[in-house]
Amino acid sequence: MIKSTREEAETAKTPVDVDITIDSNAPLHGNIYAVVGAIHAMFEEWSLNYGLFHLKAKIVYYLHAVSSVLGLTAYSSRYAEEFRDCANCIYHVHRTDGLAADEFPSPYAHPTRNFSVDNPFSLWRAVAGILQPPMTQSLAGSSSKVARMLTVLGVGQGVGRLNLMADVHRLLGRNWERRLRLDPSQVERIAQIMFSTTTSAAQKSASLVSEFGFTRWTIEQLPPSIGLFLGSIIVGHHTSTELFQFKRPQTTTTFPQPEEMAQIARIRWPRDVRRDNVRAMLDSTKPVLIATQHLDAGTDGEIREAQEQFLSATWTRYLSQAFGRAFLELRTVLPNPTEPLHVPDLCLSARIYPSNLTYDLTVTENLKQLKEWGEFYNGVAAGLRVVGADVTKVDHEWLTLCHGNDKVSFYMVYKVLHLANIIFSLLA
Repeated sequence: MIKSTREEAETAKTPVDVDITIDSNAPLHGNIYAVVGAIHAMFEEWSLNYGLFHLKAKIVYYLHAVSSVLGLTAYSSRYAEEFRDCANCIYHVHRTDGLAADEFPSPYAHPTRNFSVDNPFSLWRAVAGILQPPMTQSLAGSSSKVARMLTVLGVGQGVGRLNLMADVHRLLGRNWERRLRLDPSQVERIAQIMFSTTTSAAQKSASLVSEFGFTRWTIEQLPPSIGLFLGSIIVGHHTSTELFQFKRPQTTTTFPQPEEMAQIARIRWPRDVRRDNVRAMLDSTKPVLIATQHLDAGTDGEIREAQEQFLSATWTRYLSQAFGRAFLELRTVLPNPTEPLHVPDLCLSARIYPSNLTYDLTVTENLKQLKEWGEFYNGVAAGLRVVGADVTKVDHEWLTLCHGNDKVSFYMVYKVLHLANIIFSLLA
């Protein structure tokens, strides 16, 4: 529905002109309020995970733009309160349907589930409401993940929060089982946990954490304030360290190996080989099968000359794959300081299928220089496994200590990283 372009501002307080084009024929135009409510719920959910918190800054300007254009002042002021740069935006609306710039369907005439026009859901306001008995804050407009976490906190606070079904209806609504995304088999168990008279509030919270399937990773990614709040409920009221147990055993999280990634890809896309082709073409150390036209006419010498010309053209492009592999290693590989560096050799020969006849290029001065560049970028690709993509400075003593015994790759990597350090120092 909305297409916008945002001009760069020299300073944070400089007004920013934003042009917005509205198309009433867009697929989601008639459901714009439902879309805003869903994106706003996700916007608040990202506050529960500090690893995803940076995504709020990427989407808040779009939410502020659409809420300002639609006249949802409660939402636009909410975004401007958390991200003050939004207040500097000046919107210029253009309609392609001939209607007035502010002519939109009334949100009150089209009631949308899980969307409040005047009271946008706020995670921190809901947490503050849980701390003040009796609980009057509604979770309308929240995602199921947020609703589950706040239910755990509300139950853990004990008296005056969630003791009766009326309290649950006030907090979650009458369709509370749908709000929490519960399976039919879970509804009765969740109700028994919340309204049990034989367990304490902390034990109820611990049981809900297990029943909702929260993992240790989920708890560790919570903002410190909510994490401490939850910890004080579950651990602070009890001396037993066995109270807080997860439903499924947890293992150390590691990045999948290339073989595991290939197996996962084959399960997900059993008939799609494009990923394997791209991966093979970015690896300059392995052969690639290339379909060519069969040469029937001509002598053996002419056929061989044509094959060599094709191989030369292919090889010139093939050497650029080392550079692509270097970029791929930098952005995707998790560095391991104890892993020795290895520079694979370039594959510069060709075999004709099905005769399996081998062709080798005549190495000229030009091809020799290209080969040196390919070997150099192969060394760079190996060297970029030393540190992550976010590292801008590497100490040469650390390189000598960890990778001083490596062969040619060490010197290539040292030169590249040393040059990078010089560039970063000049830009600083």
